Amino acid sequence: MGMNSSGAGPDLAGRIEALLPLVEKPARYLGTEIGALQRPWTGAPARGGPNDPLTWLLIMPDVYEIGMSHQGLRILYDILNRRTDALAERAFAPWIDMEAQMRAVGIPLFSLEGRHAAGDFDVIGFSLQYELLATNILNMIDLAGIGLLAKGRGEDDPLIAAGGPCAGNPEPVADFFDFILIGDGEELVGRITETLLSLRGASREIRLLALAQLPGVYVPRFYEPVYEGGHQVATRRLRDDVPAVVRRTYLESLLTAPYPAEPVVPLIEAVQDRLTLEIQRGCTHGCRFCQAGMFYRPLRERSPETLTSLACTGLPASGWDEISLSSLSSADYSQIRPLAQTFASALAEERIGLSFSSLRVDTFSVELAEIVARVRKTGFTFAPEAGSQRLRNVINKDVKEEDLLAAVEAAYAKGWQRVKLYFMIGLPTETEEDVAGIVNLVGKVRSIGRQYGGSRKVTASVGAFVPKAHTPFQWEAFDSRESLGRKQALLRDRIRSRWSQARFHEADVSHIEALLSRGDRRLAPLLVKVWEKGARFDGWGDHFRIERWEESIRETGIDPANYLAAIPPERGLPWDHIDLGVERAFLERERDRARDMQITSDCREGQCHACGMECRPQAGHAPVPEESGWEKLREQLEASTPKQTAGASAPRSADAPTEQPAALVARVTYAKTDRLRFIAHLETGKLLQRLLRMTGWPLLYSAGHNPHPKVSFGPPLPLGVEGEQELIDLQLAEHPTPDWIETTNARAPAGLRILSAQVLTEKLPSLAAAAVEADYRVSVPDDLRDQALREQRLEEFDRAASVVVLKPSKGRQKTVDLKRCIPQIRWDADQLRLRLRLQEPSGHVLGVLHVLRELFKWSDQDLGRCRVTREAILDAERCPLAGPATNRD
Repeated sequence: MGMNSSGAGPDLAGRIEALLPLVEKPARYLGTEIGALQRPWTGAPARGGPNDPLTWLLIMPDVYEIGMSHQGLRILYDILNRRTDALAERAFAPWIDMEAQMRAVGIPLFSLEGRHAAGDFDVIGFSLQYELLATNILNMIDLAGIGLLAKGRGEDDPLIAAGGPCAGNPEPVADFFDFILIGDGEELVGRITETLLSLRGASREIRLLALAQLPGVYVPRFYEPVYEGGHQVATRRLRDDVPAVVRRTYLESLLTAPYPAEPVVPLIEAVQDRLTLEIQRGCTHGCRFCQAGMFYRPLRERSPETLTSLACTGLPASGWDEISLSSLSSADYSQIRPLAQTFASALAEERIGLSFSSLRVDTFSVELAEIVARVRKTGFTFAPEAGSQRLRNVINKDVKEEDLLAAVEAAYAKGWQRVKLYFMIGLPTETEEDVAGIVNLVGKVRSIGRQYGGSRKVTASVGAFVPKAHTPFQWEAFDSRESLGRKQALLRDRIRSRWSQARFHEADVSHIEALLSRGDRRLAPLLVKVWEKGARFDGWGDHFRIERWEESIRETGIDPANYLAAIPPERGLPWDHIDLGVERAFLERERDRARDMQITSDCREGQCHACGMECRPQAGHAPVPEESGWEKLREQLEASTPKQTAGASAPRSADAPTEQPAALVARVTYAKTDRLRFIAHLETGKLLQRLLRMTGWPLLYSAGHNPHPKVSFGPPLPLGVEGEQELIDLQLAEHPTPDWIETTNARAPAGLRILSAQVLTEKLPSLAAAAVEADYRVSVPDDLRDQALREQRLEEFDRAASVVVLKPSKGRQKTVDLKRCIPQIRWDADQLRLRLRLQEPSGHVLGVLHVLRELFKWSDQDLGRCRVTREAILDAERCPLAGPATNRD
C-alpha cells in the first residue's frame, strides 16, 4: 500500500498543481503564505551533501486549518529556520480527496514550501497532540514511501521523530518512531541538529545511539517492554549506554525563550485565526484529571516587555485583527490585569480585539473579559467540569457554585448573550446525583439569563473522562460506553429547551482515546490494522467508525478491558520509564486525597506540595514593570500598530462610537494569478483585508460588537480561475497613495498584486450590480486543443437556436440557455487559446468552468489542465470596470 518516494522528481511541483483543481480546498496545499520561508534547497536528498543544512519536515498530522493553529509547530519552525545549519518546512495531513488523488498518480507526501518529497528530508517530526491522530501519522508515513515500523527502515530513510503531550505515554506508537522528544522542544531541536550533523554519513544505529544519550530523547529500539500477567509493567533498556529512565527536558525560564516574531499567516481561515502570544507555560491548579497541567510544569511566564515586543512585530507582519493571550489558565498570569488593560487601551482604536484562551470560573474573569471586550463580544466559556461540589472536590476543581453563578450573572449583565459550560461525565466516584447536578446547574444559569431577557442562552458541552498517564487519575477506570450513553441521554432530555442545549463528545470516540492513552506496545498491530481498513481523521466525528475499530480489535486479539479497567497502584505502568519530573508519590497522594474529597491548594499561594517540580512564583514569574513602564508599553503598542482609521476622530469603542471621518470610496484593482487562483472568493477577501491592515490602509469599520472593514467585492472568481483585473471597493479615511500600493505588493504572497486604487468622485452602482459581462481566456493543452471536435462544437453552438443545460442547484433543478449567457466565443487563429465573453451575475448564469464543461464535454481532469483567466469585468456599456494602471489622486 505504501507510496514510493522515488515518484518525486523535478516535476513534482507541476504534478501536485495538476491535482489542485480536483480537490475540495486546494489552498491547503499551496505553501505561499505570508511569512512562509522559501530557503534554498541544496540537494535531493539533502542529507547526501556534507555541507548541507539538516533538513526537517515538521508535521501536525491533522488538516491544514487545525495544524496552522498549533503554536508548538510555529515555534520550532521559527527556531530551526533561524539557524544556518538547519532548514525546516511544513506538511499537514492531506484531506481524504487529496490523499486519493495523490495515491492514484503516485505523488508522495510533500512539503508545502518547496514541494519536496518527504522522503528527501533528514528528519520528519510529528506532533503527538491527540491519541486519535495515530492513524493519520501512519497514513502520512506510508504516503512518504517509508516503512511504517522503525525496525524495517533502511539507511537512506529519514529519521521519524515525534514530540508533544501524548509522548507522556509513547508506548502505543513507539514502534513507528525512530526517536521521541520528551519535553519542551526549543532546546532539544538544536541539540539534535548538531548531533546529527556531526554524524552525517554514519550508520542509522550510530546516529540513533548518539540521540539516545541526549537528555529528553527516547529511542524505542533500545528498549523492550516487560509483561507480567497480561500487562506491560515496565520497559527495559537493551543497552547499558542508554538511560534506564528518560527524563523530560524543559525550559527553566520563558524570559529569554525564542518565540516567532513574524508568524506564518494561513491562506485560509484557521481554527485559531489570530496572533497567539503564549503568556505563560504550565499550571499550578493541580486538576487531577489534567495531563497538560502535569506535563507542562513548572509555571513559567513571559515578561510584559517581551509580549509587547511580539505584538509590535506580529501585528504588522500578519494583519490579524485579534490577539490571543494564551496559556492553560490566562487569568493566573501574575500581571494579567495591567497587561490586559495596556493591550486593550492601545489596540481598541485600531479595531484589534483581545481574547484569552482559558479563564477561571469567577467574577475576576468577567472583569478581564469586560476590559478586552471593547472591540467585540462573542460568547463566554466557563469550565466547572462537574455538577456537584462533592465531585469538584474529588477532581480538585476549586470552583464554588456561588462563584460560578455570580460570574455568569456578571457576564449576562454586561451584555454577553451566550454562556458555554464545560462538564465531564464518567469521573471517578461519580454518582447519579452528580450527573443530576449538571442539570440543576445549567437550569440555574438558564434562569439567570432569562432575567436579563433577550436571547441569552447557555450551552452545556459534555465530554467523557479519559484517564491519562502521569496524572493522579492514571490508575482509574474508564466508564463503560453503555453507562456514558445513559448519562448523555439523561442530560440531553433534561437540558434541552428554548434557552439551553447540551452537546456531547461521542462515547465511542472517548472509548478508543482511553484505550490508546493507557496502551502499550501491543497496540501497534491494532493501529496498523485499523489504518489498513481506512481509518483517517478519527478525531472528526463524521469520519470515525467504531465498527472499524471493533473489527480490528477482534482480529488482533486485543482485550480492551486490560487497558480500560482500574489499575492497582502497586502495578508497574507502561510509561514508568518516562519521567516528566512529577513524582509518583505525589500522584498517589493526590489520588488518596481525591478519595477523601480533599482540595489541594494552588501552590502559588505559598504551600509547596512536593510534586517534584519547582512551581512557586519565585521560580517562574516575570519582573513587574513600574507604573510608568506600563505607559511606555502602551505607547510602544500604539506606535507600532498599523493604523486603520484617521487620527483622533476614529471611534475608540464599538459600544460608544464617536463621529466617523468622512468616507472616501476607493476602487482597487488587483490581480490574482498562479497558485493563488486556488483560493476561494471569501478567503481572497480576508487575505486582501489582512494585507491592507498590515500595510496601514486607513480602513473604515462598521459599528457594533463585531466590527469589520467596510468593503464590497466584484463578482466572485471561480476557484481555480485566474483574474487579471479583479475589483474591490473600500471605504477609506484618506486618499490612497502609490506608496501604499508598493508597500502592499512588497508584502503580498506570490500571485497577488494591487494594480491601482482610484477614489470614486461620484456615487456609482455597487460592483455586484455594475458587473454585467466578463472576458475570459482559456489556454488549452495540446491533447485537448488538437481534437477536431473543438471547431465542430462551436459551429454547432453558433447554429443552434438555444442550448439548454442544467444549472447546479441545491433545490429544484434549474435550466440555463447558454446562447443567452455567451455573447461571444471564438478560438484564436492558432488554436492556442479559446476566448469567450460571459454574462457575469452568478445568480442567473453558469460559471465559466461549467460552461466549458457543457460546451466541450471536458472532464474535471481536462479542465484542471486548462489555464482559465478572467481578463476583465465589463459594465453595461461593455467597458472595463477596473481603474487606471496608476493612481495620481
